[in-house]
Amino acid sequence: MKRREEFRMVHTYDERDAPCFCPDTKHTTSLHRVSNVYQELNTERAWLVTENDKVTSQKRMVVDELRQLELTLKHLIERKGALEKGLESLQCKEDSTVLQIETLDKKIGLIGDKSVEFEEMVRGIAGTRDYELSAPDTSTINQGGRCLRVLEGHSGAVRAVAIEEPTGGEAGVSSSTAMSNVYSCGDDGSLRIWDAAMLECVASLTGGSTDLANVCNDWPQNVCTCLSVSKELVAVGHSGGEVVVWDERSEMVRKQCHQAQVECIQIQDECFFTGSQDYTAQMWSLSNCELQQKMEGHTGPVSCLMGLGHALATGSLDGTIKLWDTRQARSHKSWEVDGSGVTGLVFDDRRVFSADNRGQIQVWDLRAGTLMSGLTLSRSPLTSIALTQSGGETVVVAGSECGKIHLAALGGSDVLKPVGPKLEGHSGSVMTVHAQGSTLWSGGADKTVRMWRLPELHNCMDNMGNHPMASNNRMQLGLGCL
Repeated sequence: MKRREEFRMVHTYDERDAPCFCPDTKHTTSLHRVSNVYQELNTERAWLVTENDKVTSQKRMVVDELRQLELTLKHLIERKGALEKGLESLQCKEDSTVLQIETLDKKIGLIGDKSVEFEEMVRGIAGTRDYELSAPDTSTINQGGRCLRVLEGHSGAVRAVAIEEPTGGEAGVSSSTAMSNVYSCGDDGSLRIWDAAMLECVASLTGGSTDLANVCNDWPQNVCTCLSVSKELVAVGHSGGEVVVWDERSEMVRKQCHQAQVECIQIQDECFFTGSQDYTAQMWSLSNCELQQKMEGHTGPVSCLMGLGHALATGSLDGTIKLWDTRQARSHKSWEVDGSGVTGLVFDDRRVFSADNRGQIQVWDLRAGTLMSGLTLSRSPLTSIALTQSGGETVVVAGSECGKIHLAALGGSDVLKPVGPKLEGHSGSVMTVHAQGSTLWSGGADKTVRMWRLPELHNCMDNMGNHPMASNNRMQLGLGCL
């Protein structure tokens, strides 16, 4: 009994001794977190589904808009084709009208001559000379080529005219009659862009002023000396040695290429060439306007140049033409043309044509380096040269300081022969010529750009025997060799 009571005293029941059944708080927290992540993922999924619906809707709208644009583009292409056909028809009508006008001019001139003869005969019979009726001025009636339009706007001499050359065809010879923009620049420091179809100025760039939104007012304020156009690129050389390269879709780039006046420039593929009064010709990258090659060897200003593939021909006032390999900047051929200076050149895969300060046109064999033909066209210096095709013949066009444009045809034997009458209209030096098929563009010291229709070659060839220099062609060839 005593031991039992002691046990009870020692082991008295206490509620605090009851077992505790509390949950595991660590696992509960983890479950809460998983639940939150699940809810967040569900919320994010719902947002993504909504965004996807928006994207799908926008995609559908874009597809619909593309279909509309394709339909619009199709209609525009059809409209463009119709307009081109209409333009060709109008061009044919214009050509027909010009021929009719020329025929009427001949008749009017003939009537004027006959009326003067008749008047003089009547006066002789009457025995009186109290008054005189002057004969009508028929000097502007061109029996072959004709000036179609005079473009005015420059305030100084026009030094360069260019049109984007058509693709294909013989190198250096323009045969396309497609109409496009005409570019001109000159002593007033401006570049003007003319619509060749409407024959009006559509834009101009001058120092501190421009009609074009994508060209900054960083145009050099000095004389524009030369010009080249290719596709949507325009390159202009300046008297201060600078060159401006302008992409019609973006900003222009201005580069100091020479320390002397830039005399000539040409864009070719991914580069452009420049010739300068510093006696050098240089090749530049179009993408970054960095110098790639420098051609040195002339002892006078480089007045003209032309690139074709990896070949570059340069003419200089030192009287020579040099042919360069642009990959090595090395001259592998040179011609002594004329000591008075070469003023223009153009070449193809087998011939080099040159113009000089003595009024001569000469044709050189590109491979042999020998003179093939020569012809004196003017007593004054020639300023520029261009080639075109007419009646299956190669026609050489040359401008001169006397204000006339001279024509010569290259026959099957590669002999130059004078063609028809000279083209007259400029009141000062013809500083540049650019031929495009039967259309000729010229710029002069009289501040004008002129558009000409070249004469039909077969009509002019009939009268070549009467040309004062026709019988001296062989003699001129001999003089050229000397």
